[in-house]
Amino acid sequence: MSYWRQVAKQLDEMVNQWYETPEIRRILTVQLTPARLGLRHLHMTFFGNNRRDCWAAVSCKAPLDVKHAILEHEKAELIYDPRTGKAHVTEEDLG
Repeated sequence: MSYWRQVAKQLDEMVNQWYETPEIRRILTVQLTPARLGLRHLHMTFFGNNRRDCWAAVSCKAPLDVKHAILEHEKAELIYDPRTGKAHVTEEDLG
């Protein structure tokens, strides 16, 4: 039995609810100055590089179809995305 459709729908709802929080609404309306862009880039670099550690924890207890979805996502991120002709993350991004 596949739970992925149900899980994906629930995740979409959770993400949409998160974007409706006062904190996120505020951050999305703040004017982006060069200094703020630099700070955001720094944060996203570390967040993006370190969040991969969490996928293993999610995958370890997930049903097979969810493991498959995670693997497909990570393939595009780290190995090759046919839409762009390259991986989303390269060695220089990680360094």
